[in-house]
Amino acid sequence: MKQVLFSVAVFCALFFNSNLSTLLGFQNNVTTVAFLPITLFLFSQIVKKQIFFFRKRNIHIMYILSISIIILLFKLLDGQNDMFKSILMFSLIPYIFAVYLENASEKEKSTLQKMLLALLITECLLALYERLNLTVLLATEETYSAMNRAGDSWSFRSSALFGHPLGNAMLVSVINIFILSSDLSANKKITYFLINLLALLCFNERGNIAITVVTSIPLLIQLFKKGSKQLKRTILLIGIPLFIGGIIQIAQSDFGGRLFNEQSGKHDNSTMARLEAFRAFDYLNNSELLIGGNHLNDKVAAKMHLAAVENGIISILLDYGIVLGIPLLWYLFLFQKEKLSVFPWWNKWLILLLFYGIGFTNPHLSNPMQWFIFICSYYAFRPKTKNRLYERKHVFRM
Repeated sequence: MKQVLFSVAVFCALFFNSNLSTLLGFQNNVTTVAFLPITLFLFSQIVKKQIFFFRKRNIHIMYILSISIIILLFKLLDGQNDMFKSILMFSLIPYIFAVYLENASEKEKSTLQKMLLALLITECLLALYERLNLTVLLATEETYSAMNRAGDSWSFRSSALFGHPLGNAMLVSVINIFILSSDLSANKKITYFLINLLALLCFNERGNIAITVVTSIPLLIQLFKKGSKQLKRTILLIGIPLFIGGIIQIAQSDFGGRLFNEQSGKHDNSTMARLEAFRAFDYLNNSELLIGGNHLNDKVAAKMHLAAVENGIISILLDYGIVLGIPLLWYLFLFQKEKLSVFPWWNKWLILLLFYGIGFTNPHLSNPMQWFIFICSYYAFRPKTKNRLYERKHVFRM
């Protein structure tokens, strides 16, 4: 029964926090439908004393939860009651779930992995279908027109499950790098990488594609070095020629999108928008700067005549203020850095480079879903061979 409840909770959190819920008619209840099952599941495990907060391995999570509760109290006292849900989704539920996953069974982690792979395949197939048909399936017509104003096939950007192409692209890239860092077979890693790359071309986000490729290359080289003679022969004689041929074909077609089309530079102001994001704090008074507010992103974007503040870190600080937002970001980073120690040092920094590199180029780092996907991907694809060493190192209670 517990396994069934866990599966339902994970499925809802991964799939229903998307436009799929809107399509099914949940409308304004998307967050409730997506996260209520996992909230109830975690509450039941706390009652049954199956979640162990006070362990050395969870020290950074405890700091994150403590700061989040303080932020929540500040927001409520300041009359920002509408921040309750975003704080709950951003830094409370995901990290309580992380504490649970530290002691989850291998069957539960296997279920989590299968769910993530199902999400990834669904994302990629939706993106490809939309790109081939130059239409979107789940996003509203209003969203569609906003994302594809130019009307040219090379500029089209798929919306897939989560609406905005930047958010979709970041999610796919995070799952991709954890797959390449995992214990999955070489054939599966290469297959998923190619599928992910195809989806990123459909989302048509140049910076995301560049960061994903740069951070994936060392892992692919490592995969090649450790591969069997048959795998190396196949890659050298078939894989590389096909890959180069595919890139040439894509570059010469509309499918190359903003990455290869020379017109993209004439119609795109994204680079300037990302530089402009660093001036966001100039538009705030002292109270807004210190405490933050969920309306500040829209306020600042409007003053800068932009659709959004194109920097995830700044976007988070606008929401939570610099007094508590900076400590929260610091402990979020320390949590990631410490958990990723199960990987070789260079692999750890590649994952962090991808996550924050993409996060610095778009506002979706402030979306709770990106952090939730990071946590789920870490526990789903964490190498089993190194887990024993990690467990022994962090076994003592505080």
